[in-house]
Amino acid sequence: MPEGHNLFSGLADFSFQQTLGRLIAKVLYVLAILGGGITVVALVVTTYQQSPSQAVLTMVFGVVGLFVWILVVRLQLELALQILRIADNIEKATHSGGGSA
Repeated sequence: MPEGHNLFSGLADFSFQQTLGRLIAKVLYVLAILGGGITVVALVVTTYQQSPSQAVLTMVFGVVGLFVWILVVRLQLELALQILRIADNIEKATHSGGGSA
């Protein structure tokens, strides 16, 4: 993406010449971490109101689940970014006349 372009100018690009994937991936990753953390805390608090011993188990499994959630989200975002990089490289190769045909 050329310099001087940000998320808001990219949203107004109706010709779809700018890719916002890299900017959005950062935001989505932070939101996934925050959302997962808030969910674990809410589950522990709710479970603690019912049974303190179950709250401890919920906290342990919640933290493990949170790490798995973060891993899955990170891998999916990296896959999406790699696909965008492949598409950019294919576009550069086909428009620069670097093909062998």
